[in-house]
Amino acid sequence: MSSDSPTSAKILNLERASNFMRQFRDPDSRELKKLSANQFMEVWSHYDRD
Repeated sequence: MSSDSPTSAKILNLERASNFMRQFRDPDSRELKKLSANQFMEVWSHYDRD
């Protein structure tokens, strides 16, 4: 399987998403923390495709 396959690209994107969102989670409970408006916009901008 080449590294350009759609499956490996999806796995890579999933890893990026998990790592990006980790900063907004409680390290012990892994629950999502309450986000400020600025943090919400940061998340929105990170995932927005258009």
